[in-house]
Amino acid sequence: MIPGMKHMDMVYGGAFCTVIAASGEDANAGVPGMGSLPQYKLYTSEVHPGIKLMLSQGMDTHLKRTQYYTRAWTFQGYFLSPPRIGFDKHQVYYLCRSNAWSEEEEEIRDWGISNDGSVMPMLQSYWKNIKTHIHDAIMTILFYYTDRQLS
Repeated sequence: MIPGMKHMDMVYGGAFCTVIAASGEDANAGVPGMGSLPQYKLYTSEVHPGIKLMLSQGMDTHLKRTQYYTRAWTFQGYFLSPPRIGFDKHQVYYLCRSNAWSEEEEEIRDWGISNDGSVMPMLQSYWKNIKTHIHDAIMTILFYYTDRQLS
């Protein structure tokens, strides 16, 4: 095992903030809206005077289409880091243990994750609407983790 790998939970858990640049094929792709990369245009439609609608999806939806999503290392960082700032081609997201925000939305969802950072309350709150044992929830996480590339 590479020295330090068994301590990645402490590395990510102790991070002040993890930056997720998920808009390209690798870490050198850059951030849309910065430099020469164009920013993705968000479209709204006024359905009634003063009422606009916009199709919006959370960061998870956009991440599933990226190289970032396929790697085991970045999965750990995404799951274990307390605060995260994510950049994809659509917008910027701020995610912490209790909420998630994006550029155009005030609040995407309330995850109800505990502030103490422990894994058990986090998993129990994440799957609060699913009637399953915590063991099954952990097995689900491991299932998705093992599907990623160890690069």
